[in-house]
Amino acid sequence: MFVVGDSSPSEGDESPTTNLLLGEIVMREKNVDLVEMEYPELPQEEIRQVVLKLMDDTAVPPDEPIETYLPGWKELAAAYPGIAIVPLCHSLTPDEIREHMARAKEYDPAYAAVAPNFLNYFAVTYPSGTEAEFLRRALASAWEFVEYATLSGYVPPPPLVNAANEPWRHLQIYLNAAPVGVDAAVAWQQPGGHGAGVCLCDLEQGWGLAINHEDLPLNRITLASGVDKAYWAHGTAVLGIIAAVDNQVGMVGIAPGVAHIDLVSLWRADGTYNPYDALWHAIHRLVPGDVILLETQTDGGLPIEHYAHMHQLIRQAVAEQIVVVEAAGNGGRLLDTAVNNQGSQVWNPAGPYVDSGAVLVAAANVANGQYTATAATNRGRRVDCFAWGAGVATTAVQSANPQANNLYTNGFNGTSAAAAIVAGTAVALQGIAKARHNGQPLSPWQMRHLLKQGTPSANGHLLDGIGVMPNLVQIVAALP
Repeated sequence: MFVVGDSSPSEGDESPTTNLLLGEIVMREKNVDLVEMEYPELPQEEIRQVVLKLMDDTAVPPDEPIETYLPGWKELAAAYPGIAIVPLCHSLTPDEIREHMARAKEYDPAYAAVAPNFLNYFAVTYPSGTEAEFLRRALASAWEFVEYATLSGYVPPPPLVNAANEPWRHLQIYLNAAPVGVDAAVAWQQPGGHGAGVCLCDLEQGWGLAINHEDLPLNRITLASGVDKAYWAHGTAVLGIIAAVDNQVGMVGIAPGVAHIDLVSLWRADGTYNPYDALWHAIHRLVPGDVILLETQTDGGLPIEHYAHMHQLIRQAVAEQIVVVEAAGNGGRLLDTAVNNQGSQVWNPAGPYVDSGAVLVAAANVANGQYTATAATNRGRRVDCFAWGAGVATTAVQSANPQANNLYTNGFNGTSAAAAIVAGTAVALQGIAKARHNGQPLSPWQMRHLLKQGTPSANGHLLDGIGVMPNLVQIVAALP
């Protein structure tokens, strides 16, 4: 296991045992070599769809195809052969979406005034060779009840960076006491602090052999929907950070007692890349207090909420009292001045700011005990937290050795690693809250406020723009 802290669990607690062994990985009963993290070079793949949003007050007949409702659709289809229009979310029925919209408005009355009509999001797909921008413009101007039409771009890599570009390669010790890490041992000493009673949904592109790894809780991991397609090493590394089992083998995760982990792939069963449909399916599976981890970004390295439809759906999840942890992305951008795909500065608190409610996580390097933003991480005043963003130790798989189920790495990087650390911390913290209050969880807003208590960056939040690294000593002390 990964040994951190210097304390003993109380009698009857199921917490992992801990000892102070700063900066070392202890492999009990066997020796395991650390392997290099794989960063595959995949061809850029176009997402051939235009997201079409109709005005919220547009009533679309529920029992007939949408194209029969759109005047002039046949002419448009003749001008752009091969196009088709389908609901952007196909994992839920219209009635299920209505139920979720009603539930969110009940839980969060402030959200009710701004909640969009999620029945009015559609995908217009097109074949290879189509002049996509011309199609987008035609759709945007075709009907007066169109709110916007936007291209989906290209399938992005996960929010990680190439290890060869990072000078910081020493062993990750992110579980240790602050200011070194998040001090996971403090959570483990609390009832529920290993993640009991909390479910997590991990959204990314694949996990590969992750569910066969010796150090992952196989009986508590389910591929809930979608295709386990790509970046398997990435998914395996994320799961190890959060949930590696306290089993005397390998390492231990921040929340090894998490009740269940749903894997929801961004690649859907029909072969399309559709984060919106994936997020809807995640929301549908979870209950208030559970945690969603968004391990994705745009093809330009911005947070996935850069897309207005994703921003609005994240806000829906938060209104339904689900905690959303989102990688800030590795675009090296200042979010204060960045705009989303509708041209709005949604991350600028001084501008037309629209808060999705997600916990936005940046990545940090450390030198001489001081944390600074990695070169690749996005940053800004909207960023809530940071965590270790290079040299993170966790579970691993390698395509060159696909049968091995006992591999580990100390080379996981980027906001991918940082977001997983913060998500694991959130699961542990939610477990404590539920144990203390007869199953009543923290709200997403309470969770975000608490996670922002911790170790500052070298130059402070406003100058570095990466928030703070959660410190569970402070956070647990602040819990009601």
